Amino acid sequence: QHPLTVLLIEIDGFARLQEQGLATEAQSLVSVWLQQRVRAHDLLGHWAPGQFLALLPDADVASALVLAEDM
Repeated sequence: QHPLTVLLIEIDGFARLQEQGLATEAQSLVSVWLQQRVRAHDLLGHWAPGQFLALLPDADVASALVLAEDM
């Protein structure tokens, strides 16, 4: 009845940050940055190293693309 859009967000160059021992700090900063861009009722989670998953209830493809472009 209601649309749900799922975004898988991958951070470019994350493997290099892991090699330098900066992965944890970078992941925390990215989490905060992404959380500021989603709506209050959207869900954001950590999927894998350098990857995040955003669940966007009641978001159609067009509005999800706008958000993805912003990210």
